[in-house]
Amino acid sequence: KVAARRGFEVAECHTIDTTPDAAVADKSARECFEKLAAEKVDGIYVVQQQGVNAHNLPALLKIAADHNIPTFSQNGSHEVKSGVFMSMSNADLKYYGQFFATTIARIFNGEKPRQVSQVFNAPKRIALNLKTAEDIRFGDIPIAVLMVADDLFETIEQPQ
Repeated sequence: KVAARRGFEVAECHTIDTTPDAAVADKSARECFEKLAAEKVDGIYVVQQQGVNAHNLPALLKIAADHNIPTFSQNGSHEVKSGVFMSMSNADLKYYGQFFATTIARIFNGEKPRQVSQVFNAPKRIALNLKTAEDIRFGDIPIAVLMVADDLFETIEQPQ
C-alpha cells in the first residue's frame, strides 16, 4: 500500500533459507542479488537469513557494488561495518536493557505478563559505511545525516 501511495514498486526475490546445506542457501542468496541487480533495483534490503552470513556477505555486497546499488541491513551495524551501506545502529544497547528491566519489574510488582506491552520502539539511530558510499558512487551524503549518524565506518572490514 505504501509503495502504491508513494509511487514505487517492491521487487521480491525469495531464497532457499531452510536447508541443512549452507552452500545451497549461499547460492540462492547470490542468485537473488544477481536477479535484483539485473532488474536495476534502486536498493536491496538485506534480511537476516541463512544465505547472508560472514562467508557469503562479501560476495553479495560485491554484486550490489558492481551495480552501484545501495544496501540496507536488517541485522544492524556489524553488517554495515562489513560493507552494507546503511542500517539502524545498535551501538547503544542500554535502551533494550531499560525496556526489559522495566517489563520484568512491572511483572514482579504484580502486573500480569499479558497486561504488559511487549512493543519496544527502538530509538532511531543510523549506521553508515562511507567507503561503501564511495564504492557505489552514492554521491554526497547530507551533512545533517552525517551529524546524527551513530556509527560511521570509513573502511570495509571482513565479517567475523
